[in-house]
Amino acid sequence: MAGMEGKEAHMWVAEIAQDAETAKHSHPTPRFVYVIEGSVTVEFEGGSPQVFTAGEGFQEKPGIEHTFRNASTTEAAKALGFQIAGRSQPLQD
Repeated sequence: MAGMEGKEAHMWVAEIAQDAETAKHSHPTPRFVYVIEGSVTVEFEGGSPQVFTAGEGFQEKPGIEHTFRNASTTEAAKALGFQIAGRSQPLQD
């Protein structure tokens, strides 16, 4: 495929336990996230927390630190992620 030489597409589904949160981190390439179940809160460096519910998606821009957490204290959430990166390139900084 043109433009994909030396690159790989990564896709995954993550189940996020109630009240679970990632540490502050960033990605070297754009990452796209679609919420399948529940709701999640994303807080990008320098911004206000944003809540996304099932059926909504967002982009995590490269090099921007952020946290990602389940917005619920009682129910799990599920999200689908997609990212294209160079072969052997780390997906997270």
